[in-house]
Amino acid sequence: MLTPWTNASLMSKQPHSNLILRGLVLLLAFDAVFILCFWGAGEAAFARSFIFDQAFPFESRIPFLPVWVLIYNSLWILGTLVFLQRPSPSDLRPVLWTILFQIGIAVPIFVLFPTGQSFPRGELPTGWLGNFYRYTDLVNMQRNAFPSLHVTLALTFAAAATPKCRPLWIKATLWLWSIAICCSTVFIHEHHLADVAGGIALSWVGVYFIMRPLQRGRATLGLRHAADLRSLGMLWLFGMIAFLQWTGWLRSPWLFVLSLPLAFSACSIAHNHIHLPVFRSLRANTTFSCILGFFSGQPPCAIVAAHNIRHHGMLGTRADYVRPSVAPFRWNWLNVLAFPFAAMLGMYRDQILRRRPKISTPPIKGAILQRLIFYSGVAVLLIINPTATLAFLITPWIFGQLCIVGINLIQHQGCDPESHWNHSRNITGRPINWLLLNGGYHTAHHERPALHWSQLPKFHRQEVTPHIDPRLDFRSLSAAILTRMRTPAPTDSDTHTFPLR
Repeated sequence: MLTPWTNASLMSKQPHSNLILRGLVLLLAFDAVFILCFWGAGEAAFARSFIFDQAFPFESRIPFLPVWVLIYNSLWILGTLVFLQRPSPSDLRPVLWTILFQIGIAVPIFVLFPTGQSFPRGELPTGWLGNFYRYTDLVNMQRNAFPSLHVTLALTFAAAATPKCRPLWIKATLWLWSIAICCSTVFIHEHHLADVAGGIALSWVGVYFIMRPLQRGRATLGLRHAADLRSLGMLWLFGMIAFLQWTGWLRSPWLFVLSLPLAFSACSIAHNHIHLPVFRSLRANTTFSCILGFFSGQPPCAIVAAHNIRHHGMLGTRADYVRPSVAPFRWNWLNVLAFPFAAMLGMYRDQILRRRPKISTPPIKGAILQRLIFYSGVAVLLIINPTATLAFLITPWIFGQLCIVGINLIQHQGCDPESHWNHSRNITGRPINWLLLNGGYHTAHHERPALHWSQLPKFHRQEVTPHIDPRLDFRSLSAAILTRMRTPAPTDSDTHTFPLR
């Protein structure tokens, strides 16, 4: 007999047990992200010196029913059923992106508008039920109540599970279950009615603007490709970490360390944006470009001439600012370390002294606006808090730009810029390409600069792999870097020696 929880396994070629295991792994990963964001927002909210009162006067008469804590915590059972029902990545992806979007909306509200509970404290029962309630109350924290993520997740889980549910009574049961969870948040005095209303609104926005379009195979939020939700999510995470550290509401060495690779990702996102704009609308892309500078450390328009025209159009020549020969040391390990500084120094020196012939560039919509907003914004931040701006904004920016420039040596040194296929070295491992949005597939990117980054792995497998020298493909960035460091430096920029494994 078919059940709503086995449909996904029948549609997949993988064994049902493997799909269940994958669903549980994704569930644990989601729980980790949820706890990190929820805890971080709660800690930041406690640093605020004031709280907002969102309670209505009549809410003090709502009865306190501690037994409803069992229904309240059944949310995680409902969520587990959703993950088991949709264990394949293609089915889970819309649900995961929806929940991450909702968390991304809720966390800034928690931090900026901390709230509390003004219910009169009722008498707790004795025994295991009282202990269970105390544990639930401790885990929930106190100042991240509006909007109620418990309500948001309950309704979102129900919306995700019900389309595949047959017969109708199962669908009705899931919706009644989610509604009961929403009611439990008030009956155990964890949330006020305003929190519930905010949770319902947030759930509706996520389901109808993120989940439903993704389930139909469409992009959302005006994006050209739905995969750019990852780009926006990385920028959001980097922005929240920078904001919390800059304000001093939540500072930690771990957060600072996490901001460094995210700054590298932000530079990759800016690189992708100047090749293929993220949004369909010209106005949205102009606005995004103005905002993107505060994540990558410079306006995106500032790298169009140096990258799109010089690097892609004049690869390996003296007009290319990131040609490997700008680092001329005898020891290649020193070239690897010094290359990003030498390349950036040469670019800025030539621009200031105008030693290079001026290359006409196509007009860029909003380029002046991008520069005006970025440099004036940085100036204001430096005036308000120079130490925090240097430590938590400019330092990650410098790290990200050094990485995005320095990786060019790894990708091009010893390769043949005149070859149709062997002009670039590739990093094909999944972890680094997840972080860099497939920036490791460099040959494919040079062959199709306007191809969206999500399509580069497929293009590499189908078009590049049959023709490229296999020694130019590496599984990990660290292996490519170590190989470059051990390889003798080329004595002539026109001599191309491929690295041996």
